[in-house]
Amino acid sequence: MNVAQLAEDNIKRFGEYVILIFEGQRFTNVEMDRVARKLGNALRKVGVKRGDRVIIQMPNCTEVLQSFQAVWKIGAVVVPISHLIGS
Repeated sequence: MNVAQLAEDNIKRFGEYVILIFEGQRFTNVEMDRVARKLGNALRKVGVKRGDRVIIQMPNCTEVLQSFQAVWKIGAVVVPISHLIGS
């Protein structure tokens, strides 16, 4: 079981609730999961598969969390890189 599966189980067990507040905007666990599923499907369409490494390089934002969850959902590995590298 990975973190993405735990998030899915959490939705089944506790339903929808606010999981993140970022810059005054509220996000529910269901919304975050929906976006992660869409991104995961898009990653699969471009050829990312289980065990592949996916670099995530962006400033702190909700999309970082959604990206991590999407990568985990398809069984790939997240490689986080600071967005400040190369600046």
